[in-house]
Amino acid sequence: MKLKDLLSLILNSTREEWSEIGCWGYGSGPSYKEKFTFYEIFDGEPNILKTSSHSNILVYKDDIAITMAYGLESTEDFVAPWANKFSDPKASTDFIDIFYNNALVYRETYLVVDGGRCRLPIPSYNSNHELIISKDYYNFIKLLQRIASGSNSDDAFNNYFEETGIKIAKA
Repeated sequence: MKLKDLLSLILNSTREEWSEIGCWGYGSGPSYKEKFTFYEIFDGEPNILKTSSHSNILVYKDDIAITMAYGLESTEDFVAPWANKFSDPKASTDFIDIFYNNALVYRETYLVVDGGRCRLPIPSYNSNHELIISKDYYNFIKLLQRIASGSNSDDAFNNYFEETGIKIAKA
């Protein structure tokens, strides 16, 4: 399978086509998708290996060779006026990783806003100093929000997205 075909398949999928496995909280197990960080000194203790992991695994029901993992925090604090304007101003970035036959084939970063209530794409600035994103990136993070929220309604995502002022770049 070619990467562009895999990404197209995911972008055209629906929430119902994915099986989700929670990997945090009581009664859950590890995601087996960890990030290890070694600290010579951590909280006054020497030689500490700290681990963090994705909090959720997604399996594509029609082809279990296709999986995604999300929830691995990239940065604890993301500061931008458009991202910190919600009732809970804390925002952070997380990774969503796409795996094919358990090989990492694609990684994207997204923003978690308003105390975890919504996931949004992270824009860049165009030559007119407007916040922009590509249509595919927009659709990918919207699909992630649908899956993570357990809802087919895009109302919350659309409301958060509109409030940021981000624009979708013309193709």
